[in-house]
Amino acid sequence: MIRLLFTLLVFTFLFSCSKSTDNRVLLYANDFETAADLNEFTINTGEINITDEDSANDSEACLNIFGWCGTPNLSLDIGPFEENYRIELEGWIKTDYGAAIHLSIQDGAIPSNYLRLETGDILSGREWTHYTDGPFDLMQGVSARLYIDASNRTLSHTWIDDIRIYGTAF
Repeated sequence: MIRLLFTLLVFTFLFSCSKSTDNRVLLYANDFETAADLNEFTINTGEINITDEDSANDSEACLNIFGWCGTPNLSLDIGPFEENYRIELEGWIKTDYGAAIHLSIQDGAIPSNYLRLETGDILSGREWTHYTDGPFDLMQGVSARLYIDASNRTLSHTWIDDIRIYGTAF
């Protein structure tokens, strides 16, 4: 009987320790499946469209930008939120000559906290790669700006897919 109680106690302890403590919530997502997925963005420079010729992660389509020096190619303000969040950014990028996705605080000051997904060397950036960065703290009532620089100061194509912004309230 004692052995059975001990075994149940051990299993209960192990089970309680294995529970997920991931409290992340999805604050923003864009899979770039249709042209309507661009409606929320401010469009700046470059030829910007949704293409079904290529995509990451077996999705149906992705964002395609044929860009040059003018940056950002696209931008979007996100928030403000009703809670403090520890923010993480992730997304898929493939590019001819380099690209970056930025997320920075928009509180009127020069951003000291920002996240950046940036392709590495030119050759490795030419394959779909999943990038992540974070965290930084976004305080209640403050917005963040998501912007995409798809040119790396040269005429080039960049493909972007499945952008996600997660937050953990604190």
